[in-house]
Amino acid sequence: MAGSLTFMACEQENNNIELPQNDLVKIDIVAETPETRTYINEAQNRVEWSENDAIMVFENNKGKSSTATSISNGKATFSVSFAKSSNAPFYYNAIYPATSYIDDGSDITELMMCLNEKQNATATSFDAAADLLIAKQQQSDTQAKSLMMQFKRSVALAKINIEGLPANCKINSAVFTANDKTL
Repeated sequence: MAGSLTFMACEQENNNIELPQNDLVKIDIVAETPETRTYINEAQNRVEWSENDAIMVFENNKGKSSTATSISNGKATFSVSFAKSSNAPFYYNAIYPATSYIDDGSDITELMMCLNEKQNATATSFDAAADLLIAKQQQSDTQAKSLMMQFKRSVALAKINIEGLPANCKINSAVFTANDKTL
């Protein structure tokens, strides 16, 4: 199944789709690939998931934000529940951050996301809320109870060190530019 994802930058709040609480199927999603983490661990010189992270998981055209994120041995496990169903086939997608999803009634091939234009990086990491990860779609003939998802980053990350500044100098912002090139 081929599809496209459509993204928009805006300042709109997330609207989660609420599902009935009875007769639910819980799905545990594990993400472990190193390029799909959300903060920089300076001591280990790697990017990692955080327990505060949440992904938006889609089962066919229904979306639900994950809960109960746990981290163990570099793997992040997210949980989500969907109404029990036997309407195969099942298609599963996920995006990060969960708060970026806009429910506009589109089908799963044309998701709309809202990312803040302004990033709020810290002294040691980038703004995880301004990141964008998209999972590879999975298909199943039965409703999943666990998934191993592969995410790809849709934005670039860069780390710079500025040297030669006076000891009491504080940098408030940095702007990257390149003539005739996209950054």
